[in-house]
Order: sequence, then C-alpha cells, then structure tokens
Amino acid sequence: MRAVDKGPPPVQADGQPVEMASYQDAADHLKRRLGRYCSFCERPVPVGLAVEHKWPRLHFPELERAWENLLLGCMNCNSHKGTRHVAVGGVMFPDTHDTFAAFEYIESGRIRPRPTLADAAPAAALLDLVGLSREPQQLSTADHRWDDRLETWALACQSRDDLAANDSPLVRAAILRTAVARGGFSIWMAVFAHDPAMRRALAQAFPGTRPLQCAA
Repeated sequence: MRAVDKGPPPVQADGQPVEMASYQDAADHLKRRLGRYCSFCERPVPVGLAVEHKWPRLHFPELERAWENLLLGCMNCNSHKGTRHVAVGGVMFPDTHDTFAAFEYIESGRIRPRPTLADAAPAAALLDLVGLSREPQQLSTADHRWDDRLETWALACQSRDDLAANDSPLVRAAILRTAVARGGFSIWMAVFAHDPAMRRALAQAFPGTRPLQCAA
C-alpha cells in the first residue's frame, strides 16, 4: 500500500491557513497532492473520490476538519470502513506509517502483512478495516477491487515483458504513463521488484509518494 506524504495543512498565498467550512473542502488539496487515487486500494477514481476520515467523525467529532485525519477513499473502501470505531494507534495509515514496507501483494490478488513485520496487528487491522483482506466469495457484486488487482497485475507483467524485449527510454516512459493511468502502485512495484530504476521512476511518477520508497 503506497505510503504517502500529503504535506502540512494548506495555506493561502499570504501564508494564512486555508479556512475549511467543511471537511469536503479538503478534497481538491488532497487530490492535487496525492493524485486521484484511493489511499487504500490504490485505484484511480476520476469521479466520486471521497474525503475519508481515518478516525470517524461520529466517534471523534473534534477531528472532523483536522488535516491529519483526512485521506481519500473510494466507494468500496469507504463504505466498508463506515463508522467503525478505530483505536488510535491500533491501525496503521498510509500517511503516518510505512505501509509500503508493511504489505506484500501477491499474484493471486491477495494482500497480506509481510511475514517480517515485528508487529503485524496494526497492518492486519487496516486491511480488515477497509475490506482488503476479504476473499472473492466475500465481496459484493459492486466490489471489483479483487478483479482490478488481477487485471492490473496482468497488465504490469505484460509491461515487464515488453520492457525485457525492448528496454529503451521510450518503453519505460510508456510503462510509467500506463501505471499512473491504471493505478495499483504496489502491484507495479511488486512486478518490477528486480528493476530498481523502474521502481524509483514509479515512486516519482505517482504524486505524493513518500520519498523513502524510491530506494526500495
């Protein structure tokens, strides 16, 4: 799961904090900094990408408009999370934890905490919270996240094979454009695990990706 850096709270041209009458006013700022991707499943969402509260406003009303409490979520991740109570410190999040190092993506479509994690509980809690730990038979007919992962994996593998047949700057640039348009950052990083240059380029191509991933 892509670890992101959304930066400090937005400010106006004069340096004063942007006044947000509603948490939804943060949407454009988050999209500009992180791209139009779900912060959890990594899919691109051109329309309908919602501002997501890490700690639900039902339980933490004082954090409703707090910048540190806001991310972007697709309909599936958002609806599965709902208003479930989140224990502060009990769940990792992409803007405060190294979620990229915490999870491994598998060709079967599964996402799981890495076996090397010293404490896998917060990582597992995040997958459960947004429904990314569910098996295909547990998904509703409106939840295409598993199928999307399989399709992205196949596309990334084909791109890797194309690069092996013709490794050139033009092919690499085309792969980056495809990856950014398709989303699924962590899948592309997994498929190109043995190509450090491509992984660095991917980390730079997706806006808001935390720099530490470039060296992975």
